Amino acid sequence: MKSQVKVCAVVLLVFGIGSSLVAEIQITDPGYQVELFASYSYQGYIGNMIFDAAGNMYNTNRDAGVISKVDSDRNVTVNWSSGYGYCYDIIETTGTAFGDGFVVSAKDDGKLYKVDYNGHIIGSASVPLPMEMVIDTTGSYGNSFFAVSASQDIIYRVSTTGQLSVFGDYEISGNLMGFGFDSDGRYGGGMYVGIQNQSNLSGGIFSVDPSGQLNLFDSDIVSCIYLEFDQIDGLFGGDLFVRGNSLNSNTIDILRVGTDGTATTFIKDMGTNFCFGPDGAMYTVEHDGWITNIYRISPIPEPATLLLLGTGVVLLKTRRK
Repeated sequence: MKSQVKVCAVVLLVFGIGSSLVAEIQITDPGYQVELFASYSYQGYIGNMIFDAAGNMYNTNRDAGVISKVDSDRNVTVNWSSGYGYCYDIIETTGTAFGDGFVVSAKDDGKLYKVDYNGHIIGSASVPLPMEMVIDTTGSYGNSFFAVSASQDIIYRVSTTGQLSVFGDYEISGNLMGFGFDSDGRYGGGMYVGIQNQSNLSGGIFSVDPSGQLNLFDSDIVSCIYLEFDQIDGLFGGDLFVRGNSLNSNTIDILRVGTDGTATTFIKDMGTNFCFGPDGAMYTVEHDGWITNIYRISPIPEPATLLLLGTGVVLLKTRRK
């Protein structure tokens, strides 16, 4: 009987944490819950977040020019790597032609920095005003490395030796922002890019074909700051998620975009980006003064799953007798 009580207490604790944080993270879908993943004190603003293959999280603090690390045990190293001028994006390159470690974009430095697993800068390449980066995961774009140049509206292809070539040069009034690949092909496959605060193009999301041509993805999104596809284990339906504005919202939200382009608000009034972790959950950040709070968002377990968990504990207790 004690084991059953413990199981119930844990379930109530998880739901208690989630409900107490809804005031900060306003999830509109009742099928998902929120819990605090990590919290630390540091002044600045998170740019992007990623997980490496070992389950460690890395956050770029764009204003402070540092990268923070939250290891798989949730221990935080605030200044894991530093010395960047407005570091925005970070991607892991292990297992690709670009070698082990990471690449970090530093817009004010005009550099892409190669960084090892100890946080040390071991190389760099010059790119005008680099922001978001992505490596082709489909094979249709030569398994190349791409970087978006903020304010120049250019997508560069970057070679393994750091040489640049223009992949796409676009005459748009906004900024190229969100950047990713639809590896599963649910949205037609290939590269996708977002445009923020545009006025001479109708729409905020475009697919980009292997020749660099922009093609409108007809959707409710009118301005895109960040985009990412759920492609880990489908806890979010394998859908496209966007931080930006839709036709039906006057706030910057995290929006779920269907294959037909319909956008529904998933998290209301969201000031920072998000990422999907190796566990399939979504992670996002809210700043409370000097405190950085990282939240984990996941589906609420079905009652049958909770019942099975309780039954397993009871059976285990019975066998021990």
